[in-house]
Amino acid sequence: MTGRIYMSFSEVERDTKLSKFSNEPELRQALVEALKEEAGKYCKKDLAEYVFKPMLERVLRERRRADIIFSNVVIEVENPGGDLSRGREQLYTYMNDLKSRIKELVIHGVVTNGIDAEYYVLDDDHPRLIKTGSLSDVMSDLLTLFCSQKIPIITSEELLSIIGV
Repeated sequence: MTGRIYMSFSEVERDTKLSKFSNEPELRQALVEALKEEAGKYCKKDLAEYVFKPMLERVLRERRRADIIFSNVVIEVENPGGDLSRGREQLYTYMNDLKSRIKELVIHGVVTNGIDAEYYVLDDDHPRLIKTGSLSDVMSDLLTLFCSQKIPIITSEELLSIIGV
């Protein structure tokens, strides 16, 4: 790992292209750091600081089946620069699992290898491709939409991370 804090998705893309991440956990860590920083560009300041960032801090502390999960968003991280097809199938599974628990919500999902990304929405029975492109472009669209809507608190752990318990 580079040992640095990533301030943007474009920095994560650049370092992935330069082979600075040796494995998926390193890329996942960099992506979470970039998410925390980029949230301030897309979400209102208080929302980014007191809701979004605590959710992402919890992601760093816990290890779940999905690589990154917060609220109604699932992000599946593949090996740096690797094929997205395996991750796509895993993403569908995680999105469907979340949807089965919270039927009335739209589930957002992204699969990425640090360079390329695909953005899906699950609002009925099957994930629907919304956008494919660079990590920066796809995550920009996801955060723009996510931050413009009410952010659902899905688990008690999310609520506790927000209120600081």
